Amino acid sequence: MYEAAIVPPRWLGDLVMAIPAMRAILRAESGPVALVGGRMLAEMLPWLGLEGAEAVSEIPKVRRCWLLRHSPRMMLAARRRCKETIGSTYRLGWLLLTRAIRPRVDMRREHHRRYYLDLVRQAGIAAPEDEAPVLAPPPGAEEAGRAILARAGLKGMRVIAAAPGAQYGPAKQYPAPSFAHALGLLVEKGFAVALLGTAGEGKLAEAIAARLAKGKAANLAGKTTLHEALCVLAAAEGLVCNDSGLMHAAAALGKPTVAVFGATDPARTAPAGPKVQVLFRPAACSPCLKRRCMTLGQPCMSNVLPEEVAAAMEALL
Repeated sequence: MYEAAIVPPRWLGDLVMAIPAMRAILRAESGPVALVGGRMLAEMLPWLGLEGAEAVSEIPKVRRCWLLRHSPRMMLAARRRCKETIGSTYRLGWLLLTRAIRPRVDMRREHHRRYYLDLVRQAGIAAPEDEAPVLAPPPGAEEAGRAILARAGLKGMRVIAAAPGAQYGPAKQYPAPSFAHALGLLVEKGFAVALLGTAGEGKLAEAIAARLAKGKAANLAGKTTLHEALCVLAAAEGLVCNDSGLMHAAAALGKPTVAVFGATDPARTAPAGPKVQVLFRPAACSPCLKRRCMTLGQPCMSNVLPEEVAAAMEALL
């Protein structure tokens, strides 16, 4: 049924950054391609614009499997079911794959988009050195997003989405008081705020919402599916966020995106889009790439003033 399979990255942000490489693979393959992943991938597929690709939960028996995920378990599964397995030498790839490619782009210092594109280029597929990922809302997505906002009490308002969490760890999170201050300045300009995130980020989002004017904020963290969160982004004016998966999604949707960086390096994971502003005021210890900040006052984040965040969003709108 399928000509080939792709095992994309597991996390949302990495999946978005790998879109240009996956598109190059699809252009090169002559038949249907299976995209292997779980629920997150299935929800994302209508947004990816990957014509000829179908989401499946397991690697099928195919002629060729492209592994864009550094998972020995997936490499072994692909080796059992596919004649040719292509991926990186990283994490035992040199041993488990039939064709292990030594990356020329260092993910520790260079952008991840270029890393994925370099792998497919070394495999002989025509692809640019760099290309911005693009997400396309499926039919009805923006209307669905407006309906979600209306049910949350924000009907007819100009809404700024906000994603105050970061799954990697709290070191990537702009402090809640500063986040609330920045959003409060936008509320004063006539905007409402919809807070997005996972169930685990619900309390953080609620604490920020409580600091904003009554009737001008809705906490949707943990109350939407990923697809519904993307619908909200499609309906919103823009997104204020940390370095996170939703950051990459909003930028790829072409939405004004203001991202605060500190513990992580924009040179590696900055979002790409037509309306993006990265705020990075590194301290002596950043980017540390740690999950938790070990420096008093989290200076890499406190160096970014709430007024800068709000002004950056206003400038993009």
